[in-house]
Amino acid sequence: MKKLFLFLFLISSVVNAQILNWTEKDDDGGSATEKKVVDINSDIQIKINSDSLARRMRSKTQLPKSFWDKVNKVSIALSKRKESLDKIKESNKNFKNLTNNTGSFAVYAKSIADAAEAPNAILDAAPEIADDFDDKLNKLPLNELATKSGQYGALFDAAQSLSEDLRKIIKDSISNQKILVQLGAWIVTKQGQTPIHLAGFDSLQKGDRYEVERFNFQLSDAQQQQLKTFSDLITDTNQNGKVTNQEVMQLVTDVFQNTATFKSLASLRDFAKNLVDKYKTQAPAVIAQVRPVFIDLQNYANSLKALGEKYKNPSSAQGMSSQQFLLQTQSDLSNLYNTTSRLIVDTLKNKYIPLVQKLANQAAGEIKTDLTALQTQLNGVVTGINSDLENLNTAKNELIGFFKGSSFDESTLQFSDLNTKLAFNALPQETEFSLKDTGFRQEGDFVIIKIGTSTGQNSTQTLETDRIYLFKVLPSVHTTVGVIFADPHSQTLPIKTVFQPAASYSFIMTGLFDKKLRRKSVSYNKYFGLGWGLNFASMDFNKDDVPELGVGLTVSLFKDWLQGGIGYNVPNDKRYWFFSVKIPLPTFSFGSVQTGGSN
Repeated sequence: MKKLFLFLFLISSVVNAQILNWTEKDDDGGSATEKKVVDINSDIQIKINSDSLARRMRSKTQLPKSFWDKVNKVSIALSKRKESLDKIKESNKNFKNLTNNTGSFAVYAKSIADAAEAPNAILDAAPEIADDFDDKLNKLPLNELATKSGQYGALFDAAQSLSEDLRKIIKDSISNQKILVQLGAWIVTKQGQTPIHLAGFDSLQKGDRYEVERFNFQLSDAQQQQLKTFSDLITDTNQNGKVTNQEVMQLVTDVFQNTATFKSLASLRDFAKNLVDKYKTQAPAVIAQVRPVFIDLQNYANSLKALGEKYKNPSSAQGMSSQQFLLQTQSDLSNLYNTTSRLIVDTLKNKYIPLVQKLANQAAGEIKTDLTALQTQLNGVVTGINSDLENLNTAKNELIGFFKGSSFDESTLQFSDLNTKLAFNALPQETEFSLKDTGFRQEGDFVIIKIGTSTGQNSTQTLETDRIYLFKVLPSVHTTVGVIFADPHSQTLPIKTVFQPAASYSFIMTGLFDKKLRRKSVSYNKYFGLGWGLNFASMDFNKDDVPELGVGLTVSLFKDWLQGGIGYNVPNDKRYWFFSVKIPLPTFSFGSVQTGGSN
């Protein structure tokens, strides 16, 4: 029974053997075969297993089932050639050790039977090779003819010749049926899907040449602006004494209320309220139409305040795991995004701005001036919130991707007229492409490779699809910008909080010791992403408003969502330890904003 199961398994393995085999060649001169992940700048060599491809097309060849059974059995037997000949050598060794002990003889007999299994399978599957087998036996030297190794070797040679004849029959049948083959590849990014040029298989052009930077020590313009924003907000928050010893989340709420968009919303709400109060007796008809602006803005402001109070309150996360807390954050972000979108698109942009403009055009004097000013403020708030919505949507999608991953329907990628339809006999056995010729890409993007067949004008039927993920596998450095919370280990400094916030940036190195793991696991690259490096912070331990340089060693986990380490305040000669958590709220992400080509 065990041998039957093993035989059925081997038959299935042969019939469903992989058609596409690929090898990665990276920039450091290394190579890896058929791993789930490749380095984002590597070259990919694709080889086509013609035998596997032919077997997958067996239903279209009109060759009988008995023929394919023979092909499969001979292929399995040939795959055991080395194993069988090794067993013959082992049996000869057992024969030399043979004694009168019956146990020794049993071992010898079993080794002979095992070695004969594959040759017997060949003779059972294809008795017609007997003449060729005799031919090859007659050509053996006498010293080899007398050995099992020589005899079995001749049988395998005969089987190999038969295999070539069977292969020719298959090729002729495929050609007669006019079965055509297409091979295609696509890179799938956040911007969409783009076909990749495969030499010999299409008439596509190479994509834009783009090399993802491996070692980046330069802050981008966006990061420099982000660093300035963090620094200004932290300075303002500290000067107003808003940081408490009890809750770091108090700082998060206060910083959120210090953002330009929040302040402009509050200013707009107050302006609308003053306008209502000023003209409620002089122009009641106008005010009746303007009052809903104030009411909607007040309701939105109240919802923001409630969200801030929720995360300010320590009991809001009581009894939750870290994952539950972050999932709740993601739900709140989705609700905030949808509420803000409705406020901008439905309420302000499409309803109130046209209304206020109409009222201003109809009015005269001072009320016209005030209505025009209200319209200007409405336009400014819409512009500001639109920008924040992009940041918020990015943070929301990042959290969704972190916990739920992303899906992609590979069937949406279809072969086009630019993918050449090739006859089986004219099919190139391999091709190669460079990821550097596929345009802009980021970590987490992936390549889809498909091979399919068609006849006549029929659409191509996909036989096999491979997906290869792109990450920074080789050692690389990227920069992050954010806010750290530092504990100065000092009782003498005039600091009112256990954790002082400080704007900072880090140089994070990845891929130094975990290259093999990065190639094996998509989840490791997407969710864990261990890194380490240097952190530089603008401290103010002595509260004199003069920046102090803090330099620290940091460890980064979960794709920079969490950082921590030890640091040294250079001017004050004080050590500190710090942590940084990436808080997914708009306009300030405590933790990291990455750069470096793919981040």
